[in-house]
Parts: sequence; structure tokens; C-alpha cells
Amino acid sequence: MIVIMSATIFDTLLASAAPPRTYAAGSYLFHRDDPVHSFHLLVEGAVRLIRHQENGGTLVLHAMSSPHIIAEASLYSRTYHCNCLCDSACSIASLPRSEADALISAQPDVAADWARYLATELQNARRHAEVLTHGKVAGRLDAWIAWHGPLPGKGEWKALAHYLSISPEALYREMARRNRLAERSATGPKAAKTP
Repeated sequence: MIVIMSATIFDTLLASAAPPRTYAAGSYLFHRDDPVHSFHLLVEGAVRLIRHQENGGTLVLHAMSSPHIIAEASLYSRTYHCNCLCDSACSIASLPRSEADALISAQPDVAADWARYLATELQNARRHAEVLTHGKVAGRLDAWIAWHGPLPGKGEWKALAHYLSISPEALYREMARRNRLAERSATGPKAAKTP
């Protein structure tokens, strides 16, 4: 959904990764509590990091489109803290976690790129958390628009709904409501009927 990433750190890691593998839409790259052996790079496609809640709901922690580093915090964890679901057919390159860590640690300029990338991801996570504080669909959508600007194309609305942690149907209803309001504003008040 949001691509704000240093091409430098992505390209540096990709140059050391194994050739990308293809994953089908709807498949999982990893599950919560799986051991972390590899560090993953989204070369093509879109994925979501999700966590299933005790109440049956699903929380989207991060929605991303290529190119993007997947679950960057996993570099410092023994197990994954969420599931990674492929929203589309994806091409994902991987390298051993230990190699990624050594590559980042070995060169100060690469470490600096990595630090900048992590800072940007932290800022995005905080903004996403702020969007989710709005209880109603309209509030979440308004907060998203204030952050990102115009809405994405209609083909990306389902991904937007997931990002907002609402159902696609709820988003479609809100979009229809906004369209009706815009049409009413454009046509002005209805002329009074003459007897």
C-alpha cells in the first residue's frame, strides 16, 4: 500500500539473496510463532502482516507492496510475531537471517541505510496506529486521506479496507455514502415543486 523505502538497503540485501520464489495469492509466507531462519524481500506483489485476535477479528499490522522488506523486526527475533499473507501472486527473495545481519553490521553506510529505513517504518507504524484509533469507518478513512492524500484507484480499495482493519463491504458502503453526498452537493437543493 505504502512504498516509502530506501532503495539502497533493499537493493543491497537483494544482491545477496537467493533467486526469488513465487507464492500464490492467498498463501502464507510464514505464521506466528514459526522460527525465523530467513529474511524476506518482496520483489513483486503485495502482502499483509496480520494477527488474529481472540474475538475472531483480524488486525492488519502492515500492508505492503513491492519493493519492500517483509517483517524487518524479524531480524532480531527468534520467532515471527504475526502471519504473512500474500494478497496477490508474489515474488519473494530470501537470505539467511544471519547473513542479512552480518551484511548490515559489516559496513557503516549499509548500517546507516538500515537505521533510516527502520526509522521510516516506525513513523509509518505510529501513523497507522493513529488511523486505527478512530472507531468509525468514516473517521479511519478521513485519517487515511489526511495522511496519504487522494484515495487509491478502485482496484486497490480491498487492500485499503484491510489496512484500515475494516471489511471491504464497510468501506464500499462509506464510499457510496460519500458519492451520494457529493452528488447532492453538486446538484444543489432540489427546486420546490409548483402546485
